[in-house]
Amino acid sequence: MEVGPGSTLILSEQAKKKPALYIGPGAQLVVKKGGTLELQPHTKVTIAGQLIVEEGAHFDRSPLAEVQQLGTDKLRAK
Repeated sequence: MEVGPGSTLILSEQAKKKPALYIGPGAQLVVKKGGTLELQPHTKVTIAGQLIVEEGAHFDRSPLAEVQQLGTDKLRAK
């Protein structure tokens, strides 16, 4: 899955819920140059595959958002 230039993927905070994004084994979420991934407070991203943030892309994470890495794949900044 890609977040393209000029696009934003927002994982938004919701009352009494903890929205979550799961990137499964062998899967990739790529934030392309000019794209944005925004993690609002009280949200969770679990990375079992790869989250790739290209140079010139934006990764905005609230200090209250949780990012968990599983397995050997990773979060990469290119």
